[in-house]
Amino acid sequence: MEVQKINAIIFSNDYKNAQTLEEFFRKHPESGCKLDLCPLKITTEEMFLRYGPQLILVDFGSFSDEELQHLISKLEKVGDIVPLVGILTPELKPHALQFVKYGMRDFIELPVQEKEILKVIQRFRRSGTPQSSRKLGKVYTFLNFKGGVGNTFVTVNTAISVAKLTKKRVLLWDMALQAGDIPFFLNYKPEFSLMDISHNIDRVDDKYLRGVLPPTEHGISILPAPARIEDIEQLTSPIIEKMLDAFMVYFDYIFIDGGYRLTDQLISIIDNSCHIFITSTLELISLRSASRCLEFLEQLKYSPEKIKIIINRYSSKYEAINLSKAKEILRYNFAHFFSNDYAGACQSVNMGQAIINAAHGSPLNAQFKDFAKKIEADFQSEKKDMRMFLGFKQALKKVIHP
Repeated sequence: MEVQKINAIIFSNDYKNAQTLEEFFRKHPESGCKLDLCPLKITTEEMFLRYGPQLILVDFGSFSDEELQHLISKLEKVGDIVPLVGILTPELKPHALQFVKYGMRDFIELPVQEKEILKVIQRFRRSGTPQSSRKLGKVYTFLNFKGGVGNTFVTVNTAISVAKLTKKRVLLWDMALQAGDIPFFLNYKPEFSLMDISHNIDRVDDKYLRGVLPPTEHGISILPAPARIEDIEQLTSPIIEKMLDAFMVYFDYIFIDGGYRLTDQLISIIDNSCHIFITSTLELISLRSASRCLEFLEQLKYSPEKIKIIINRYSSKYEAINLSKAKEILRYNFAHFFSNDYAGACQSVNMGQAIINAAHGSPLNAQFKDFAKKIEADFQSEKKDMRMFLGFKQALKKVIHP
């Protein structure tokens, strides 16, 4: 039976201790452990991205008090995710209980005893529990074939509203590959992008995602588009699908800004989407673009129940089409309306904040909250209305044709 591999890292300023442990694991392949020396000044996100650790060893006696305090404050954030093992000199052994309070789950004593190390690894393997089965996260894609309709604004604020409502893991994913603006909308400076994850696709799991896509101050995780246009070609559909599979296991809700191009990469996401939201305004050119988008989706055989229309900037003075005419053009009912609060929306974008934080008095706040409730309920009220309508039709048939 093949031994499951363990990626382990060690924090140590004593090269001899680190080298001793590295050599031990090389001589004992039955441990299945690969050990890397990790620099002290590395960020948590970079640590997960570069090493993907499943076990972290800390050589306490090799650090100064200041260095140790810095390291402990960093590791306290990941102790619930990755088991921490302390390396203790005989002088530090009496302080083991204090280190347990810092999150250490086990200890290796110096000088190194091979049998003791193997016992620690065995205890780690026994304590490792398989990932509990959980429902896959739900995916929602927002798009239109025309820019300037507020698609990104709606996607961003919907994701944040759902996170606030549900208190669950939410990912905001920028798939407007050639014109992604999500970081700008939230004044967010990303450390990683799609390209970083694509280069580490075989290492993507829950622990990796916790490190690379931690929740931001807005309560959501943000995955921006590539910074360089030339990188887009490397993001093939199979890679995007593999990412999505991992994201759906880890996140409860995934909101996609699909931009205004129906690319092969985006189609692989739409295939797995619970709903596809077409964002439009009541201007003629916007409705025409929405209509073309609907035609493409219908040609791809997507169910009409999967497709929903959102009207943004409702009651704008620039509206040229009324609601009944718009329904006639699009042939779909409208799932939700967002008011034309130009001042509030501009303030939100300029501040790099969600509308709920930037413009407390905006009517958009209640509208995004209501939309989040619809998403959480999976639009059950609409389904109920449809079932009542179908039941009425069947009853009517029995009356007409008894």
